[in-house]
Amino acid sequence: MMQQPFLPNACKKLCNIFIMAALLTLTFTFTVYAADYSIPRDTSNEIVCADNEPAISSVSPESITLSAGSQLRFVRIIGQGTGFHFPESVVSFSNPDISVLFSFPVSSDRIWALLQIGTSAQAGFCDVTVTTGDEVAVGAGLFELKEPGGEPTKKWTGDEKISVRKEGTEGAEVALKGLPIAEYDGKECVRLSDIVKKSAVTATPEKYFYNFIAADGFSMAGKLIQRGLTSGLPPWKDMQRGYMYNAGTAGLSIVWEKGTVASESGAGLYNVRLMQGGAIELLDYNVP
Repeated sequence: MMQQPFLPNACKKLCNIFIMAALLTLTFTFTVYAADYSIPRDTSNEIVCADNEPAISSVSPESITLSAGSQLRFVRIIGQGTGFHFPESVVSFSNPDISVLFSFPVSSDRIWALLQIGTSAQAGFCDVTVTTGDEVAVGAGLFELKEPGGEPTKKWTGDEKISVRKEGTEGAEVALKGLPIAEYDGKECVRLSDIVKKSAVTATPEKYFYNFIAADGFSMAGKLIQRGLTSGLPPWKDMQRGYMYNAGTAGLSIVWEKGTVASESGAGLYNVRLMQGGAIELLDYNVP
């Protein structure tokens, strides 16, 4: 009996593979679009981008719990002032144990990414970056890896707002609501560096010194100059060790860890009060 030719059977198998791949692609695309426009957006912790500079405003989910094995997870990333485009847009995370297997923009400001989280990943917050050609959009500290069985991260619930600006600019108004709460000296606080990150006024906060201007016009830099003090303004490393808390009648106030410029100086003017409605000012020079 004559055998059937091998080539037609091979072609049929190859065609079936291509058809299945096409169906999977269509299914994924449909699912992504449907999910992207049906999931309610939680805007409490979104970044407000200043001066229309591209930035990442939110990541959903905001956190993933670590496990004993490697994980594959989809995340949705929302941009502001961005121009996401396939296939140019590339997603990356500052945590080296988070790999982005592929990314799929569904609009100029929304992109989905498939993450692989390695077994050696450590808990903590990390930055997310979407690069599209010369455009670099950064969301600082927007994504968290959590320890299994850990307590949910507490978030600030008050309606207080602080202005964050570079010297001579209008800057951005930042709502503290939604920022992670840090416990310090028995107080529930917001880390000063988290406020600056949420403002998105700069992608390089380590280049600046930080002045605080209270709602009543008190200026830390002004007082340092007036009193002839030489201790200087807090640098970025101190902003990661400084906190804002609700001091009751004194309003939002600032406290610092030991080993910072503020604590070493012994000057009480660093513990600025009445910061609700005040400003954090970024200076590219120190004073006096």
